Amino acid sequence: MKKKKIAKYIQETETPIKPKVLYDKVTWGDMLTENEKTFLRNVLEDESHSKDEGLGIAIEAFALSHTATRENITLVEKFLDEDFHNGIFAGTALKVLCYDYYWNLAKDYLSLLKGILLRQESDEELFSRAALALGMYLSNNKDKEIFYFIYDLFQQALNEYHSKCDWETRDRVRSLYEALRYASTPHEKRNDIYFEIEKMRFPENIDNELILQYVKL
Repeated sequence: MKKKKIAKYIQETETPIKPKVLYDKVTWGDMLTENEKTFLRNVLEDESHSKDEGLGIAIEAFALSHTATRENITLVEKFLDEDFHNGIFAGTALKVLCYDYYWNLAKDYLSLLKGILLRQESDEELFSRAALALGMYLSNNKDKEIFYFIYDLFQQALNEYHSKCDWETRDRVRSLYEALRYASTPHEKRNDIYFEIEKMRFPENIDNELILQYVKL
């Protein structure tokens, strides 16, 4: 859908539609109008928005206001291609496809998520989101193979950090630990994890016994 069609929908409203306004609206529990939902779809379809800072929030608003039909999934999946749009929105696409408070489809992307974690060149945001997506998957599924896959990567990153003491490895340790904490924490206590992680000093405050609770659940 081209720019002139998006402009047409904007002109039909009293004030210009902005993705951030629609994101705020839907996160507060309000329903989007058909006109607003069409606007979001057009933004995702329009190639000219590939470098628009508002595209990322439009992807999130789209996922929150649409169900995960095959058509909608395909529309978001194109942003996973890191050669498409220079991968700028790959992390956002991964988030809405896999996080359990969006479309919760991590089970369909396990190979992709594992591949991102295995690639040392993965950027920090993409790595973090892939790790958390697997952590959320584990919090909803009993999958010891995936758990130990993350746990082994965590131990490797921890050992690497002790030898190198670099920030990049430290960030990987943090992301993998957060994923393991999501896996080992009951849903009703998951909101506390963010604050717990924020207060921690890495790797000094890591609690290995705590993350291994998953295998005992």
